[in-house]
Amino acid sequence: MGNQYTDFTKGISHTAIAPASSGVNSLVAAPGANKRLCIVGYRLSASAAVEAQFYSGTTATTLSGTFYMDALDVIGEPTGPYPVFDLPANKAFGVDLNGATVCGGYVKYRTISQVNS
Repeated sequence: MGNQYTDFTKGISHTAIAPASSGVNSLVAAPGANKRLCIVGYRLSASAAVEAQFYSGTTATTLSGTFYMDALDVIGEPTGPYPVFDLPANKAFGVDLNGATVCGGYVKYRTISQVNS
């Protein structure tokens, strides 16, 4: 039997994020043909009041409702074994900000290969 923590974290990628532009900001790039992203955790903090909404792709599919954040608010989901957001094949993960507000945080995700059946 392996180390349970090592087994759990195997295959999880981590990226720091710093969206600051009004509109959709790409957080994790599209993984390529026949692959999809499974977001397994994230945290986002804002330096000032801002509304944030998560997206699949750069303009298309809404993944969440709007989060209304005040200065120094933090939103997020702890890293877990189940996806917080399960994106369609070859779609980027992004956040739409309603104003140019400096934000920071991280995203943890798995890249899953799609197999034709």
